[in-house]
Amino acid sequence: RTYMSALPTVRSGAEYVHYKGGRYTVVATAIDATNTAGDRQVVVYRALKDGAVYVRNLAEFLEPVVWPDGETRPRFLSADTR
Repeated sequence: RTYMSALPTVRSGAEYVHYKGGRYTVVATAIDATNTAGDRQVVVYRALKDGAVYVRNLAEFLEPVVWPDGETRPRFLSADTR
Protein backbone atom coordinates (compact mmCIF):
# COMPACT_ATOMS: atom_id res chain seq x y z
CA ARG A 1 0.00 0.00 0.00
CA THR A 2 1.19 3.50 -0.78
CA TYR A 3 -0.97 5.88 1.25
CA MET A 4 1.91 8.31 1.41
CA SER A 5 2.48 8.53 -2.36
CA ALA A 6 1.13 12.10 -2.62
CA LEU A 7 2.99 13.37 0.44
CA PRO A 8 6.47 14.20 -0.96
CA THR A 9 5.14 17.63 -1.94
CA VAL A 10 5.27 18.51 1.78
CA ARG A 11 8.61 17.94 3.52
CA SER A 12 8.94 17.14 7.21
CA GLY A 13 11.25 19.62 8.91
CA ALA A 14 10.74 22.24 6.20
CA GLU A 15 9.48 25.74 6.96
CA TYR A 16 6.32 26.99 5.28
CA VAL A 17 4.62 30.39 5.09
CA HIS A 18 0.83 30.65 5.40
CA TYR A 19 -0.97 33.04 3.06
CA LYS A 20 -1.93 35.18 6.08
CA GLY A 21 1.74 35.52 7.04
CA GLY A 22 2.40 32.96 9.77
CA ARG A 23 5.48 30.75 9.59
CA TYR A 24 5.33 27.05 10.40
CA THR A 25 7.55 23.98 10.47
CA VAL A 26 6.10 20.71 9.22
CA VAL A 27 6.47 18.12 11.97
CA ALA A 28 5.21 15.15 9.94
CA THR A 29 2.79 13.90 7.35
CA ALA A 30 0.39 11.21 8.50
CA ILE A 31 -2.72 9.19 7.80
CA ASP A 32 -5.88 10.07 9.75
CA ALA A 33 -6.83 6.71 11.24
CA THR A 34 -10.26 7.94 12.36
CA ASN A 35 -11.33 9.12 8.91
CA THR A 36 -12.50 6.10 6.93
CA ALA A 37 -13.86 8.11 4.01
CA GLY A 38 -12.32 10.77 1.85
CA ASP A 39 -8.83 12.20 2.07
CA ARG A 40 -6.97 10.58 4.95
CA GLN A 41 -3.63 12.31 4.43
CA VAL A 42 -2.84 15.08 6.91
CA VAL A 43 0.00 17.49 7.67
CA VAL A 44 1.09 18.11 11.28
CA TYR A 45 2.76 21.50 11.64
CA ARG A 46 4.04 23.79 14.42
CA ALA A 47 3.79 27.59 14.56
CA LEU A 48 7.19 29.24 14.90
CA LYS A 49 5.60 32.15 16.78
CA ASP A 50 4.16 30.28 19.77
CA GLY A 51 4.83 26.57 19.25
CA ALA A 52 1.16 25.66 18.80
CA VAL A 53 0.69 22.40 16.87
CA TYR A 54 -1.94 22.03 14.14
CA VAL A 55 -3.25 19.29 11.85
CA ARG A 56 -4.76 19.97 8.43
CA ASN A 57 -5.78 17.76 5.51
CA LEU A 58 -3.03 17.59 2.90
CA ALA A 59 -5.40 18.73 0.14
CA GLU A 60 -6.36 21.81 2.18
CA PHE A 61 -2.70 22.51 3.09
CA LEU A 62 -1.89 22.69 -0.63
CA GLU A 63 -5.15 24.13 -2.00
CA PRO A 64 -4.95 27.37 -3.99
CA VAL A 65 -6.04 30.55 -2.20
CA VAL A 66 -5.78 34.24 -3.03
CA TRP A 67 -2.81 35.80 -1.22
CA PRO A 68 -2.86 39.44 0.02
CA ASP A 69 -1.04 40.55 -3.16
CA GLY A 70 -3.93 39.22 -5.26
CA GLU A 71 -2.01 36.22 -6.62
CA THR A 72 -3.40 32.71 -6.30
CA ARG A 73 -0.94 30.29 -4.71
CA PRO A 74 -1.08 27.26 -2.39
CA ARG A 75 -2.34 28.05 1.13
CA PHE A 76 1.16 27.22 2.42
CA LEU A 77 4.33 27.90 0.44
CA SER A 78 7.73 26.52 1.19
CA ALA A 79 9.82 29.30 2.75
CA ASP A 80 12.56 28.26 0.30
CA THR A 81 10.43 29.23 -2.71
CA ARG A 82 9.21 32.65 -1.58
